[in-house]
Parts: sequence; structure tokens; C-alpha cells
Amino acid sequence: MTQASLRGAPPQVLVVTVNHNAPEATLAFLDSLQRAAGPSEIRVIVVDSASTPDCLAAMRAKIAQIPHCELLESAENRGYFGGARFGLDHFLRRGGALPAWVIVCNNDVVIQNAKFVEKLLEIDPSEVGVVAPRIRSSDLTNDQNPFMRKPPGRFRQVTWLLVHSNYASAVLWDWLSRLRLLLRSKLQKDKWVKNATSNAGKEPIYAPHGSFLIFSRRYFASGGYLDPSLFLYGEEVSVAEICRHLRLPVMYDPRLVVLHNDHSTLGPRITRFSFECQRHATHHMWNTYWSDKRDAWVWRNISAGSPAGSSPEKDC
Repeated sequence: MTQASLRGAPPQVLVVTVNHNAPEATLAFLDSLQRAAGPSEIRVIVVDSASTPDCLAAMRAKIAQIPHCELLESAENRGYFGGARFGLDHFLRRGGALPAWVIVCNNDVVIQNAKFVEKLLEIDPSEVGVVAPRIRSSDLTNDQNPFMRKPPGRFRQVTWLLVHSNYASAVLWDWLSRLRLLLRSKLQKDKWVKNATSNAGKEPIYAPHGSFLIFSRRYFASGGYLDPSLFLYGEEVSVAEICRHLRLPVMYDPRLVVLHNDHSTLGPRITRFSFECQRHATHHMWNTYWSDKRDAWVWRNISAGSPAGSSPEKDC
């Protein structure tokens, strides 16, 4: 484990990101984060999930020079939410109190607005469960939030199950989805600058995009958790359903803007590995959140504060 000083006044924001053999993306994110916040405002935990020795060596050297940033190394590849939960549990076990905000994000994002943290701290964390920022795609001009404005109906749920029942249908669905996003991007290319510095467009939504999730202290204090059974994919629905059960608002706030360098870690198109992870996530969403027994399952795990489930890495 490598760390800079994590002592001092409690942070107002804890940032947890997960790295797996992508040091350039991770370090670019950390560099942008340093420009967007004062050192006393944030603490950062980079969870490395079983990267190569060369990757770890590069990460250790750089992160050791960043104030209030820690590299937490895991010999096991824990995936996205599994890794993020590993980092958050580590922070709390060492006596850290939950800050006002906990950001769980991909390592392939960049914060371009120097006042990002300042704007975040203007929001009252007691009034919301999760904040969804404006997420600009590097491939397209689309805003990736809101991920879903309303809960998916039964037809959409069943469609997802069928699509991810085999690799060929998943590849076709992925291609059609990318085409739809490309067409939408061309039609809405000027939408980015509109109302970017105002409150216009702020709205309650069902599900935030998983690449950059901003949890309030209230989310965890109310019993919310990060579902470690999801290796990759599905975190949007998991967070949305937990907030729905806890009656916590999910708020889209376009004043907070980040750039998402899509596919820099997963590649440009669906692979066999990513398909298996998507299929696992879809079945987990169905069995956990959408089946007839979903309410009992979610409430049981909210009460326990530690959801059960097999290791998703075995399924991917």
C-alpha cells in the first residue's frame, strides 16, 4: 500500500476510483481532480485490482507525490463496485467518518471544471441520496445522464434478458445502441453549452449513469450500500432501486460536468468477457431487483448493510 498523508481535518468529499491496468487514464483523472479541489476538501482512494507489476510501479511512484491520495492494492480483481466497496470499507475501518459526499467513479473520467467541487459543496447532502452530473462522452456529444428518467417496465426488463441470452444478440443490440447514440449526438451537438452554468435542467430521475456516481452521506446513513455482486455493469439499476426503496431522491444536476473517455478501459465494442459480465449483471438485476421477491431481498440487505452474493468474477 502506498499513501500520501491522509491525516488532518475530515474531508468533505471522498473519491474512490478503481484501476485495472490503465495507469495513464487513472493518473489523468487524478491530475484533473487536483485542479478541481483544494487539498483539505477531498481524500482520494485508488483501488488497484490485480494490475501488472509494471502498472503498479508506475502508479506507486506518481500517487506517492499526490497529497491526500492513497493507493490500495488488491491481489484480486474485484471489478467496479466490488473494488469501490473495498476502498470505502478500508477508509471506514481506519476510523474515517463518512464525509458529506462520496464519489465513486470510473478511472477514465476527467473533471474539466475547476469549480466542480465548489459547486458540489453548494448542494445540501441531507436533501438527496445521489447526484448525477452532466457526463460528456468523448466519443459523442451526448450527455450520458440521465441514464434513465423512469424505471424500466416489464417489457424492457424482459427484452434485456433476451438480448443478453446469447453473444450474437448482445453484439447486435450493442451496435444498434451505438448507432442510436451517434444519431442523437448529431441532432443535439449544440446542447452541451446550453444552461451549463445555471440551474436550468436540474431534475429528479430514476437512475444515474454509473461512470460517475455522487453519493450523499444520507445515502449510506439510511442503509444504502454498494452491491459487490456486480462485477461490471448494472450499477445504475442497483443504485436506483436502493434509492427507490429508501425513498431517497436521485437528482440530475447539469452544473456539475465531467468528461468520460468512453471505452478507454473496456475497448470500443463488446467482447466475450464484457458480454459475460453484462449477462451476469442482467440476471442479477432480474433476480435481485425485478423479480416478485425483490422487495424482501433488498430490504433484507439494506437492514444487514452487507448484501450477500457469489463472487461475480467467477461468472465473468
